[in-house]
Amino acid sequence: MNKTYFLFAVIALGVLGLGIVFAGAGFLTYIDWASALVILFTTAALLVCSFRLREIGSYFAAAFRGRGADTSTLKKGIGFFLAMQRYLIISAVLATMIGIIALLSVLGDPTYVSKGLALALLSILYAVTLILVVALPFRTSLERKLAEAEGFAGTAQQGSA
Repeated sequence: MNKTYFLFAVIALGVLGLGIVFAGAGFLTYIDWASALVILFTTAALLVCSFRLREIGSYFAAAFRGRGADTSTLKKGIGFFLAMQRYLIISAVLATMIGIIALLSVLGDPTYVSKGLALALLSILYAVTLILVVALPFRTSLERKLAEAEGFAGTAQQGSA
Protein backbone atom coordinates (compact mmCIF):
# COMPACT_ATOMS: atom_id res chain seq x y z
CA MET A 1 0.00 0.00 0.00
CA ASN A 2 1.45 3.32 -0.96
CA LYS A 3 0.72 6.94 -0.27
CA THR A 4 -1.67 7.22 -3.20
CA TYR A 5 -4.12 5.11 -1.19
CA PHE A 6 -4.98 8.13 0.93
CA LEU A 7 -5.50 10.27 -2.16
CA PHE A 8 -7.88 7.75 -3.72
CA ALA A 9 -9.66 7.16 -0.38
CA VAL A 10 -10.31 10.91 -0.15
CA ILE A 11 -11.50 10.95 -3.77
CA ALA A 12 -13.84 8.00 -3.13
CA LEU A 13 -15.27 9.66 -0.03
CA GLY A 14 -15.61 12.90 -2.01
CA VAL A 15 -17.59 11.11 -4.71
CA LEU A 16 -19.79 9.66 -1.97
CA GLY A 17 -20.26 13.18 -0.62
CA LEU A 18 -21.19 14.46 -4.09
CA GLY A 19 -23.75 11.68 -4.32
CA ILE A 20 -25.24 12.89 -1.06
CA VAL A 21 -25.36 16.47 -2.33
CA PHE A 22 -26.87 15.49 -5.67
CA ALA A 23 -29.48 13.37 -3.87
CA GLY A 24 -30.75 16.59 -2.33
CA ALA A 25 -30.20 15.61 1.29
CA GLY A 26 -27.87 17.31 3.75
CA PHE A 27 -24.85 15.61 5.26
CA LEU A 28 -26.47 15.50 8.69
CA THR A 29 -29.14 13.22 7.25
CA TYR A 30 -26.47 10.57 6.83
CA ILE A 31 -25.16 10.74 10.38
CA ASP A 32 -26.74 8.29 12.77
CA TRP A 33 -24.84 7.58 15.97
CA ALA A 34 -26.76 4.39 16.73
CA SER A 35 -25.81 2.90 13.36
CA ALA A 36 -22.18 3.92 13.74
CA LEU A 37 -22.04 2.55 17.27
CA VAL A 38 -23.48 -0.84 16.30
CA ILE A 39 -21.24 -1.19 13.24
CA LEU A 40 -18.00 -0.01 14.83
CA PHE A 41 -18.39 -1.54 18.28
CA THR A 42 -19.64 -4.94 17.09
CA THR A 43 -16.95 -5.23 14.43
CA ALA A 44 -14.19 -4.09 16.80
CA ALA A 45 -15.36 -6.46 19.55
CA LEU A 46 -15.42 -9.41 17.16
CA LEU A 47 -11.96 -8.56 15.82
CA VAL A 48 -10.46 -8.20 19.29
CA CYS A 49 -12.00 -11.53 20.28
CA SER A 50 -10.47 -13.17 17.22
CA PHE A 51 -7.05 -11.47 17.05
CA ARG A 52 -4.60 -10.05 19.57
CA LEU A 53 -4.19 -6.27 19.57
CA ARG A 54 -0.47 -6.52 18.82
CA GLU A 55 -1.24 -8.68 15.79
CA ILE A 56 -3.86 -6.23 14.54
CA GLY A 57 -1.30 -3.42 14.58
CA SER A 58 1.23 -5.56 12.73
CA TYR A 59 -1.30 -6.32 9.96
CA PHE A 60 -1.98 -2.63 9.37
CA ALA A 61 1.75 -1.93 9.46
CA ALA A 62 2.48 -4.74 7.00
CA ALA A 63 -0.02 -3.25 4.55
CA PHE A 64 1.76 0.11 4.66
CA ARG A 65 5.35 -1.09 4.69
CA GLY A 66 7.15 -1.74 1.48
CA ARG A 67 8.73 -5.13 1.60
CA GLY A 68 10.02 -6.83 4.70
CA ALA A 69 7.02 -8.53 6.27
CA ASP A 70 7.34 -12.30 6.37
CA THR A 71 4.86 -14.44 4.46
CA SER A 72 3.30 -15.72 7.68
CA THR A 73 2.38 -12.19 8.75
CA LEU A 74 1.08 -11.41 5.27
CA LYS A 75 -1.13 -14.51 5.23
CA LYS A 76 -2.48 -13.82 8.71
CA GLY A 77 -3.08 -10.18 7.75
CA ILE A 78 -5.08 -11.27 4.71
CA GLY A 79 -7.16 -13.44 7.03
CA PHE A 80 -7.62 -10.51 9.41
CA PHE A 81 -8.93 -8.15 6.73
CA LEU A 82 -11.14 -10.89 5.32
CA ALA A 83 -12.53 -11.39 8.84
CA MET A 84 -13.02 -7.62 9.14
CA GLN A 85 -15.02 -7.63 5.93
CA ARG A 86 -17.19 -10.50 7.15
CA TYR A 87 -17.68 -8.94 10.58
CA LEU A 88 -18.74 -5.66 9.00
CA ILE A 89 -21.34 -7.51 6.93
CA ILE A 90 -22.59 -9.39 10.00
CA SER A 91 -22.75 -6.14 11.99
CA ALA A 92 -24.73 -4.48 9.20
CA VAL A 93 -27.23 -7.34 9.13
CA LEU A 94 -27.57 -7.17 12.91
CA ALA A 95 -28.09 -3.39 12.89
CA THR A 96 -30.56 -3.69 10.03
CA MET A 97 -32.60 -6.22 11.98
CA ILE A 98 -32.53 -3.97 15.05
CA GLY A 99 -33.69 -1.04 12.93
CA ILE A 100 -36.51 -2.99 11.32
CA ILE A 101 -37.71 -4.28 14.69
CA ALA A 102 -37.60 -0.71 16.04
CA LEU A 103 -39.49 0.47 12.97
CA LEU A 104 -42.20 -2.17 13.35
CA SER A 105 -42.62 -1.50 17.05
CA VAL A 106 -43.61 2.15 16.43
CA LEU A 107 -45.39 1.75 13.12
CA GLY A 108 -48.30 3.94 14.22
CA ASP A 109 -46.11 7.00 14.92
CA PRO A 110 -44.38 8.29 11.76
CA THR A 111 -41.87 10.42 13.71
CA TYR A 112 -40.28 7.31 15.21
CA VAL A 113 -40.56 5.14 12.09
CA SER A 114 -37.85 7.21 10.40
CA LYS A 115 -35.37 6.52 13.23
CA GLY A 116 -35.73 2.75 12.83
CA LEU A 117 -35.46 3.02 9.07
CA ALA A 118 -32.39 5.24 9.38
CA LEU A 119 -30.73 2.68 11.65
CA ALA A 120 -31.51 -0.09 9.18
CA LEU A 121 -30.27 1.67 6.06
CA LEU A 122 -27.39 3.75 7.39
CA SER A 123 -25.80 0.76 9.08
CA ILE A 124 -25.56 -0.92 5.69
CA LEU A 125 -24.10 2.26 4.19
CA TYR A 126 -21.50 2.55 6.96
CA ALA A 127 -20.49 -1.11 6.69
CA VAL A 128 -20.14 -1.03 2.90
CA THR A 129 -18.15 2.22 3.09
CA LEU A 130 -15.74 0.71 5.64
CA ILE A 131 -15.37 -2.41 3.52
CA LEU A 132 -14.57 -0.34 0.42
CA VAL A 133 -12.24 2.13 2.14
CA VAL A 134 -10.49 -0.09 4.71
CA ALA A 135 -10.94 -3.85 4.42
CA LEU A 136 -10.63 -4.37 0.66
CA PRO A 137 -7.68 -2.04 -0.05
CA PHE A 138 -5.65 -3.33 2.91
CA ARG A 139 -6.35 -6.96 2.04
CA THR A 140 -5.49 -6.35 -1.60
CA SER A 141 -2.24 -4.70 -0.58
CA LEU A 142 -1.28 -7.69 1.55
CA GLU A 143 -2.26 -10.14 -1.21
CA ARG A 144 -0.07 -8.27 -3.70
CA LYS A 145 2.87 -8.27 -1.27
CA LEU A 146 2.39 -11.97 -0.58
CA ALA A 147 2.38 -12.73 -4.31
CA GLU A 148 5.57 -10.72 -4.71
CA ALA A 149 7.22 -12.44 -1.74
CA GLU A 150 6.27 -15.89 -2.97
CA GLY A 151 7.37 -14.95 -6.49
CA PHE A 152 10.77 -13.87 -5.20
CA ALA A 153 11.05 -17.05 -3.13
CA GLY A 154 10.14 -19.12 -6.18
CA THR A 155 12.79 -17.47 -8.37
CA ALA A 156 15.42 -17.84 -5.63
CA GLN A 157 14.67 -21.55 -5.36
CA GLN A 158 14.81 -21.99 -9.13
CA GLY A 159 18.15 -20.16 -9.27
CA SER A 160 19.72 -22.42 -6.65
CA ALA A 161 18.60 -25.64 -8.39
